[in-house]
Amino acid sequence: MTIEGTLLEYLTDMRKWFGQGFNPHLPELKLSRLAGYIDGYLAARIQLGSPDKLANEFFAWLTERGDHPQEGWEAKLLRDFNGDEAAAIRKLLDLAAEFTRLKGLVPG
Repeated sequence: MTIEGTLLEYLTDMRKWFGQGFNPHLPELKLSRLAGYIDGYLAARIQLGSPDKLANEFFAWLTERGDHPQEGWEAKLLRDFNGDEAAAIRKLLDLAAEFTRLKGLVPG
């Protein structure tokens, strides 16, 4: 089964909505909600026989940068931003945007 869209596309859209009154992808700014969204999305893609290879490359890239240590990216970002969940979410979305730019997937 082929599935349209990638996690990075969803994160890009989520980033566009970030800071506006309502984000249809993340109505509550909780890092645990975002992590659950990502984990559920990736698990569903695997179950449907269409793993999101680009997402796997993104998390490998985070690991290479040191932003996905053994404890997980969520714990690291929360620590880096002293528990500020909105700032941690913004950083993950910014990292996703940087990755897509480096891969030449989106302009700017």
